[in-house]
Amino acid sequence: MLRNYLKIACRNIARHKGYSFINIAGLAVGLTATILILIWVQYELSYDKFHTNVNNLYRVAFTTEDLQFHGEHLPGPVADFLREQYPEITHATSVGTMGLKLTHEQKSLTTSGRLVHNDFFEMFTFPMLQGDPNSVFSNPTSIVITKNLANSLFGNQDPIGKAITLEDGYAFNVTGVLQNIPHNSHIQFDFLLSFVVTPPWMNQWDNKAVFTYVMLQENVPYKSASDKIRDVYNDHNPNSTKNNLYLQPLSRIHLHALDGGGPIIGVYIFSSMALLILLIACINFTNLATARSQKRGKEIGIKKIVGSSRMQLIFQFLSESIILSLIAMVVAILLTELLIPSIRAMLGIPLMLRYSGNVVIMLIGIALLTGILAGGYPAFFLSSFRPIAILKGQYSDIISAKGRKGI
Repeated sequence: MLRNYLKIACRNIARHKGYSFINIAGLAVGLTATILILIWVQYELSYDKFHTNVNNLYRVAFTTEDLQFHGEHLPGPVADFLREQYPEITHATSVGTMGLKLTHEQKSLTTSGRLVHNDFFEMFTFPMLQGDPNSVFSNPTSIVITKNLANSLFGNQDPIGKAITLEDGYAFNVTGVLQNIPHNSHIQFDFLLSFVVTPPWMNQWDNKAVFTYVMLQENVPYKSASDKIRDVYNDHNPNSTKNNLYLQPLSRIHLHALDGGGPIIGVYIFSSMALLILLIACINFTNLATARSQKRGKEIGIKKIVGSSRMQLIFQFLSESIILSLIAMVVAILLTELLIPSIRAMLGIPLMLRYSGNVVIMLIGIALLTGILAGGYPAFFLSSFRPIAILKGQYSDIISAKGRKGI
């Protein structure tokens, strides 16, 4: 029976090429816009999710007593104190930011780097191509660089053991090379230095100069850990304005501002736009199918007279709609692949349509849902025609009785 429905649907689509083309084109444009928006949304939601310990990683932030101001810069000693004093915290690291000019022989580059504790490599998943993460900072004058920086300074040479001179004249030896930092990481850098070489002003309790990250033990509620560390800053700065510490999940840093809102609002807006665009495409499909009902009147009337039930007609019209939707999805995927390079260049982020199992299932699901939504009303509308009225040509009476609406 299903095979018969599909055969009839394909014949009708092939017979009415102009109508089919208009429907496929309309759905394809709507699906393309929807897919492009969903790719961007998925990318934004993926920030920092590649870290193995993402569910246990948090940034330490602070707020004033009246909750009117939130910040993320804290004194350098906070990380060591939290790690030593709170059993729930298994690892902690400060992350200081610096921009420096690095020189090797005749090559010089101005780059951005981070000052971190050894715990950094235990907490975050930044794969190391060369070097041992457990010993790269065994010497204070060690530097870890990314693959891009290694290629820029050393070309095809092995960078391990070679010296890089900082702009202040100090030389550091390369002890590790990291895979390039993913774009969807809120922590970006070209090189890492040990926090032991941090300048004194970054390591004072009364100076908020660095970011602080912690990793909690498995199954420790971070709300309870937040409550415990609340007064750490205040205890070390009794004469300063009170700043209450709390934990912010790593996975929320990119999209959620500390005081509420943030880029997540844009994600919600564009997600709603994707649904609206898809809905408009479905409504246009519905209008075209309903407007064409008069041309299919005799077909419906004859089929009812020879014994076709209303349910059989509904399945026939839905099968046509779903096939058109699946064809439109194929066209939309091709259009997406054509448009993505331009959008990637415009936004400066590595968007791409990945054909994983989940993505393929999602695309097929969207196509099926679109076909059902777009073809549902025409299927029930057309299958409800009375055969005698149809064969007498009373289309206007039927349509006015149904009260067809357009957009």
